[in-house]
Amino acid sequence: MAAIIRAADARHALPSYDGGTARLLQWADQPPDKETAMSAACATCGNVYDKAFQVTMAGETYTFDSFECAAHKLAPSCEHCKVRILGHGLEAGDGRFFCCDHCAEKAGVKGLRDRV
Repeated sequence: MAAIIRAADARHALPSYDGGTARLLQWADQPPDKETAMSAACATCGNVYDKAFQVTMAGETYTFDSFECAAHKLAPSCEHCKVRILGHGLEAGDGRFFCCDHCAEKAGVKGLRDRV
């Protein structure tokens, strides 16, 4: 699942990164509308912040005031220990996510291994 993340202010633009599950962009063709981003409330906590950023994932655009709020709203949780998975994690064939092979095995899933 790919995501596009944009900073609301050029001073806080994110470095270019083209891989993994998210694409971080300094700017696409046009910077996001700063006034809109500044007046939009965080999709997780409701805070209005002048350095907010937007994430577009699976066709939906969200505004966040912090990466913590973005992770809380968008990152999958480990099926066993319930932590948010911010790294690669592991996905079982049935669509369940795990933070590591230990948690997968504790949940009865065999054969998954962490990538090193």
